[in-house]
Amino acid sequence: MQTYERGNRSEGIVLSAYINAGLIVSIPFGTGASYDLVVDAGGRLLKIQVKTAWLAGGCLRYHSQRRRGGGYETRRPYREGEADYFAVYCPQTDDLYAVPTEMHRTEGRLRLTPTKNKQQKLIKYAADYSWEKHIKEIKGKATLVGIEPTASTSGALRSIH
Repeated sequence: MQTYERGNRSEGIVLSAYINAGLIVSIPFGTGASYDLVVDAGGRLLKIQVKTAWLAGGCLRYHSQRRRGGGYETRRPYREGEADYFAVYCPQTDDLYAVPTEMHRTEGRLRLTPTKNKQQKLIKYAADYSWEKHIKEIKGKATLVGIEPTASTSGALRSIH
């Protein structure tokens, strides 16, 4: 499968997950945006960059940097304001996670299993960034300001599987 096909599949799965949670989702027109989706979270629009993860060494890994234009395969960190969340889809596990973009600089890595040396400091466990927590947080923030973040809440938090 080509890289763009894998990315398109991940974007479709993430788009469907937000819709199944009852949220309104928009797709930016054209190319060049620093994000793939816009999610209406009530009083705030969230810029979502979709990433496809792979399994490696007890972790989900994904690229958390932007490709530079011009045909070079170089990358740079996302700048403040370019995206709010990485929505991470792992085809091997069929799981989704959401990580605030400020949590990463050079590499996306979420740990699935404990480290062999029992290290805890600076470890980002995948369970802390579960899709269910993300949706609950989005809806909770919108409720605090008294704005309904959905067109319809029927089917909210339905499984995408």
